[in-house]
Amino acid sequence: MGYKNLVCIMNNRNYGSIISMLFFKPENIIFIIDEDMESNENYEQISKFFKINYSHINCSRRCVKKINNNYLGNVLKEFNSEDTIISLFGDKPKAVLMVYIKAQELGLKCVYIDNKEDTILFIDEDKEVSISEFDMDIHDFIGITGGEILEENSKIFDDERFINMSKFIMNNRREWEIFKRIKRNYDITNWDRARLNIVQFMTMKLSNREYSVLMMFLKELRKNSLGKISSRNKERITFKFSNNSCKDFIGKVGTWLEVLTYDAIKELGFIDDAKAGVVFLWDRKEEDIKNEVDVLASYSSNLIYISCKDTAHYDSDTLNELEVYAKKIGGKTVKKILVATKESYKSTTSDRAKEMGISLIIFDEDFYKFKKKLKEVIQ
Repeated sequence: MGYKNLVCIMNNRNYGSIISMLFFKPENIIFIIDEDMESNENYEQISKFFKINYSHINCSRRCVKKINNNYLGNVLKEFNSEDTIISLFGDKPKAVLMVYIKAQELGLKCVYIDNKEDTILFIDEDKEVSISEFDMDIHDFIGITGGEILEENSKIFDDERFINMSKFIMNNRREWEIFKRIKRNYDITNWDRARLNIVQFMTMKLSNREYSVLMMFLKELRKNSLGKISSRNKERITFKFSNNSCKDFIGKVGTWLEVLTYDAIKELGFIDDAKAGVVFLWDRKEEDIKNEVDVLASYSSNLIYISCKDTAHYDSDTLNELEVYAKKIGGKTVKKILVATKESYKSTTSDRAKEMGISLIIFDEDFYKFKKKLKEVIQ
């Protein structure tokens, strides 16, 4: 757009600055920050993000003791209206207002990012322009907080074998509950640690119904090329998985629900970016602090944080954990979703979720209805 300098207000969530940068393509981006420790830490994070991802843009800061008329005047007077634009995006309304007032006095142009409407408002010209093509991806959201994605399972979750097996589980939920009890019972099931792809079932300890369910799932696993029976006798069945990913898929509780949630998110059609099984660092300096989230998506410059629970055993502690993690990487506008297969064992959990702005979706056996619920929550 022909502006050399983009001036932004430092805040806890800097995606407005990123969108402004993508839109205006400046040579320099300058952050106005006060002198407290948090602002300086936020600047260090965003400057590293620019250095790694947009090294052609010079990132700098202007520190003020206090964001008021006098201090702002000393900072803003070094810029001129011909080559400078100011982005009025921040989480402190008073600071945004003070910057706008001083910019008006100095004749500097200002814009406001409306991430909900996907527009950028040119205040002096009373003009709105769509910014939908400049949406941030998940790497951007995590990167601007100083974090880093270490690994993800999106490619595995894209595998048709896992999708088909997950839909089989969805359509046979009663039998799945029986199979879960079997695979959790270590008197019956041996998840062989010495041979990573092997699991053994002591079939002599199963009832007729349990044996029927076990064979039902083992046949479906074979049908989807996830593994096969390698040996069997009157006492036990030995099953060999195709690889570790296949073993983890059936061994870990809730993976099937994560696969279907990720698949549903992609099928919505309007999502900008989606990832599953994301392991990331909060801070590149703290390599031991790793976190994992089931499904992440971005839409219209907002992050969607989804946790999946194939159980009724979730409560306010679960909600609090989701809240902390989601806000850490998505800020105040993050969409928080908890997908569960059952109502919580605590009757107060649903009301508590509403109070915290967390959308609780109970997954039934209808994939179409599930997608519809996700769409209603996200849009």
